[in-house]
Amino acid sequence: MTPEVEQLRAALEGLRAGVLRKLAAAVGDAAGPMARNEKTRDLRWVLLAVIEETARHAGHADIIGEQIDGNCVDLYGISSRSRKRSES
Repeated sequence: MTPEVEQLRAALEGLRAGVLRKLAAAVGDAAGPMARNEKTRDLRWVLLAVIEETARHAGHADIIGEQIDGNCVDLYGISSRSRKRSES
């Protein structure tokens, strides 16, 4: 691995460990099973549901922005798509 990849990996691991510490401190005893609508879920399920919903709404916002100005959001530099409207 290159030094840059190692640095990124170490930074991400540090962030992950920090998030886990903060969650453990914030949740405490609430980390056990949670019941809602007659279904029992654990904290992992709840957190993943929140992440999924956030990602879904962020995607919807990107679509709306694309419809308004014709630009595609590309956070990772993967795509060079752009559908700018021609000036009339």
